[in-house]
Amino acid sequence: MKLRANPGALFTVFVLLLMIGLVATAKQWQYQARLFPWTIGIPTMVLCFLQLGLDMFRSKDADEDVAGMMDLPVDRSVPVAVVIQRAINIFAWILGLYLSIWVIGFILSVPIFLLLYLGIQAGETWKVAVTYMVVMMVFMIGVFEMVLHIPWPPGLINGPQEFILGLVERYLSSLVPI
Repeated sequence: MKLRANPGALFTVFVLLLMIGLVATAKQWQYQARLFPWTIGIPTMVLCFLQLGLDMFRSKDADEDVAGMMDLPVDRSVPVAVVIQRAINIFAWILGLYLSIWVIGFILSVPIFLLLYLGIQAGETWKVAVTYMVVMMVFMIGVFEMVLHIPWPPGLINGPQEFILGLVERYLSSLVPI
């Protein structure tokens, strides 16, 4: 076996470095806040190390034996310009979600992203998109706020997120008198 670098190994190193940064950054957070990044990051790091070993020490004959077995089929009839346009489009949606989380926080960003993505990009009816948005907001607040008590990191503009959490708290306190 010969040590060799290939695009798969470089991608694995990139993901590994990203996960190391994620886990290291989350180490400074409160226990509840770091639970999710560690739950995702640590197993991903282990899998990256395993994949890196496979990528770096696989013999050339082994590559030829399994070529195409695990790959997704590629439609070569799609022009490269269309593929690039679609990739830019999806990265723009992801970047928009990240920027929205940074500016207004998670509680509003994820449901609004879902509404806009389903309504604009996926071509769903607005009725379906709004329904999914409401279900997502109820799920996020119900599970992460009320059950797990996850502290939400504030956005640059924290007023809307605090307003929604305050409404939920007032509503729940009106249901259950203390």
